[in-house]
Amino acid sequence: MQDGYREDRVILAHGAAQDRGVTSLLDDLVRRTTSRLGGGGGTVALLGDPAPVVHRDPLPPVEDVLARLVREPRTLLVEGDGPGTPDVLGTPLWWDDELLGACAFGGGGRFRDSDVAAVEGFAEQAAVAVMA
Repeated sequence: MQDGYREDRVILAHGAAQDRGVTSLLDDLVRRTTSRLGGGGGTVALLGDPAPVVHRDPLPPVEDVLARLVREPRTLLVEGDGPGTPDVLGTPLWWDDELLGACAFGGGGRFRDSDVAAVEGFAEQAAVAVMA
């Protein structure tokens, strides 16, 4: 255990996305994106599902970020509030004009502009996976 986070693991929720068989695809996308971001963790939450569809630790608490993304659906960077508190980067998942949910990544350090573009690209791929 590092900084109070659980060891790297995947929690799969029993929701609509799992019923459609996209959970493993989303997990792979989260794994590749966290690797691209230099570590940390990530999560995908869909509207209407009681728990994240995919959650890969270590990840700082992101519930507030996910809630803000639903209220204010735009890419959001929340800077850590002190040493040892990582930034969280999140973005909504859109399909045409329909908000599907949100994703958030953190725990890997500070984010660059290229990281924002990577997470927005992840969100596009995740939306296609969910709706396909």
